[in-house]
Amino acid sequence: MAEQKQRVVGFILGFIVPTRRREATIHSTMTYRHHIRKGIGSSLVRNFAELAFEQDVELIFAEVEEGPDKFYEKCGFRKVMVWHSMLLRKDDLFKK
Repeated sequence: MAEQKQRVVGFILGFIVPTRRREATIHSTMTYRHHIRKGIGSSLVRNFAELAFEQDVELIFAEVEEGPDKFYEKCGFRKVMVWHSMLLRKDDLFKK
């Protein structure tokens, strides 16, 4: 979490993958509108990466859509694969 004057201005949501301890995933990095392009998001990513690498993580994946991918590329990430979003609705499970 990033704070300025005791107010949250951004956050990162990520974790070390429990079944693959050498991998971590960043699910989301958000900076509040009035604080965009001030280096807050980049600092959050850098701090997350440093903490993960200190715990023997070797690979960090960022789950992103088009648009935010440019931000992660500026942070040093590169595209390695394309993910597809899949949806299962409660009603669909019980159809038949």
